[in-house]
Amino acid sequence: MEAEAEKRKNLLSKAKAAMESECYDQMVHFMKEAVESIKNGLNEEERRLLWTAYLKSMDARLASWQNEMSRSHVEVDPQQLEAVKHKLYTIESEIVSMCSEFHVLIDKHFIVDDNSVEEDVIAYLLKGDLDRYVAEVRPDDSRKFAAACEAHLSYLVATTIANEPGTDVSDSTRRWLDKNFSILKTEFFSTEVAKKDFREYILKWCETEMEVYEGNERELYNLQKSKIKRKLYRAMVLKAILDEDVLVPVPVPVTVPDSMAELGEMKKEGQPHGHP
Repeated sequence: MEAEAEKRKNLLSKAKAAMESECYDQMVHFMKEAVESIKNGLNEEERRLLWTAYLKSMDARLASWQNEMSRSHVEVDPQQLEAVKHKLYTIESEIVSMCSEFHVLIDKHFIVDDNSVEEDVIAYLLKGDLDRYVAEVRPDDSRKFAAACEAHLSYLVATTIANEPGTDVSDSTRRWLDKNFSILKTEFFSTEVAKKDFREYILKWCETEMEVYEGNERELYNLQKSKIKRKLYRAMVLKAILDEDVLVPVPVPVTVPDSMAELGEMKKEGQPHGHP
């Protein structure tokens, strides 16, 4: 036990040193190893180090991608242009892989039952940031827009949580959320056509999920608490967006909450985990 604690402390020290040296890929490596050794959940400092490592590492890749994309618009030499395209593909693959990897870590370590309101807001803010990175670098329109829609939904969850009456969310977190959500909406959802397509994306997703849910009630009863929580949050914002008689997929036999307060009461009562 003491050996594990010492290893964890050593890895966190190395991660902090890598951060001070702006060696963010090394920081990611040390934090991943540290997380694997943590059995009882991450504390606030560990979460902050983990998201700093991933976001800073992806920021550097995104800057390189933007630089190569600028070159691709002016490069005339066929060999150089091919090299640029290869570099763009490599960076895109790295960003998509890192985002997918960090999504898993967020779901496992950031969205947990005993979170504070601020911790839930940050978790969904981070998920929105990740999908916004993916939307930025995807070359094909369909996958680019799908990633943007997922980012939009995560930012909406974060905004809904933060705007509930009586919530205690820091000004810095609110500014971070408002800024990044605004960037996404300006880039991907500024037209009426895009807003309509976003709604169609949601309707199609609901339809697909309802088909998956049919006949799978046993599996839905056995979902992990954190997964039920994520599904409830998503269902709540989908319901608010659609605002009509559309079936929204949620774990049975749970009803869709109308507010964060109602969701909190459902969690206290344990409703998502019992039979009717």
